[in-house]
Amino acid sequence: MILFLQILSLWLAHDIHLTKAQVDVNTAEKSIQVSMHIFLDDLEKCIQQETGFTEKMHLGTEKEVLEGDSLLAVYLSNHFMVAANEAPLSLSFVGKENSQDLLAIWCYFEFPLAEGPTKNLTLTNNVLMELYDDQQNIITLQGPNKKRDYLLFQTDKPTASFSY
Repeated sequence: MILFLQILSLWLAHDIHLTKAQVDVNTAEKSIQVSMHIFLDDLEKCIQQETGFTEKMHLGTEKEVLEGDSLLAVYLSNHFMVAANEAPLSLSFVGKENSQDLLAIWCYFEFPLAEGPTKNLTLTNNVLMELYDDQQNIITLQGPNKKRDYLLFQTDKPTASFSY
């Protein structure tokens, strides 16, 4: 029993640094749609470090600063990038909502696609990687024709490609 408690305490002492996202290539709407789950405390630290914004942001609450959405959109634009057929796409922030436990936030954004067929995507996801060396970001990607892939992004490999 003591050994079990020691192992459990070691496991609990180590934080897990993980974001998850769902990326859908929506050819009917000509966009790549993203839903991303990010822990609020880490997200606010990164935004503050990157922008120099010093106030508590209170993202997703009634006390949220007026600049909340714009600061979040800038951060996401700098750390989650998509290129279609090797052409960079522009992020369009859609909105956000708190997760049920209020410890994280769901961010919604999209990348409008250019006319014509898209054969491959290159995604860069280094969200929160400036904060933690062991940060991992997982993406479930669904392309056209329900083709599905799972991508793992780490500090030494923040970019991945997907062809369909």
